[in-house]
Amino acid sequence: MFFIGVISRKNKYEVLKERIQKSCNKNKVSLININNKSISNLKNVKFDVIVILDSLEKFDFDECKNDNFKNLKEICEKTQYLLLDSDIEIKTNIFKDIKVNIITFGLNHKSSVTISSITDENIMISVQRGVRDTEGNIFEVGEYSEVINNNLANNIKEILSCFILKNIIKL
Repeated sequence: MFFIGVISRKNKYEVLKERIQKSCNKNKVSLININNKSISNLKNVKFDVIVILDSLEKFDFDECKNDNFKNLKEICEKTQYLLLDSDIEIKTNIFKDIKVNIITFGLNHKSSVTISSITDENIMISVQRGVRDTEGNIFEVGEYSEVINNNLANNIKEILSCFILKNIIKL
């Protein structure tokens, strides 16, 4: 069982959850929405992956709110992978000293995983840096096609993060 923590607004969390449930065995993964209300209850959970889809400041995860900041840092230090939307601004240095595999994704051309083209039926995802999966294999640099359906066409970040999850933890 893989534990995946998701820091996002509820609607983004639900889209990611729906996409993951459609593409994998539901008994293989557990998705948990991390927010400023749940963070103190989750500080002892060891997540395999943390996915950040929204600005941390929206959830009071800044250095001024010490408990939330401290709890989030502890959770991130114990995870194996951190998936970070590179198009959002993170004003804190919470990830500065964390020794985990950080994979950036988004429309930013410097992201580890980005979009090279979009059509009505699919998107071409460009993996710009090799990533080691949970089995120790390298997920190679290259372009990969991902089918999208109409109701998910506006949820590019969720599609990217699901693509990464499917390829690093073999959902």
